[in-house]
Amino acid sequence: MKQANMQLSAWYNTLPRNEYRQIREKLIEQCSITRAIFYNWLQGITPIPKHQYPIINQIAGKEIMQETN
Repeated sequence: MKQANMQLSAWYNTLPRNEYRQIREKLIEQCSITRAIFYNWLQGITPIPKHQYPIINQIAGKEIMQETN
């Protein structure tokens, strides 16, 4: 699994369960992806494009996506 996918998955799994759906839907809408792609990102199947990092960070309200690779 790529570092970016692990960062997203680790952050997403720290959210309170009642926020999962709301955050998932925001990410899907603002990143213009499908639900399948979102889950592929979480599982590390599909790499997260670097141009999506700022969008993810904005939704997270902190810098979780860092260009380390």
